Amino acid sequence: MDLLRDLARERSLATVVVIHDLEFVPVADRAVTLRDGRLADHATV
Repeated sequence: MDLLRDLARERSLATVVVIHDLEFVPVADRAVTLRDGRLADHATV
């Protein structure tokens, strides 16, 4: 995950990663939670 984040930052790219393990949330700049296919929550991490 760190490698993916670093590459995206170096190249000024957005990366969307879908995960079910909240262990990786601190790596993100922003976290979005979907519930039943709808936006349930979002936050800048």
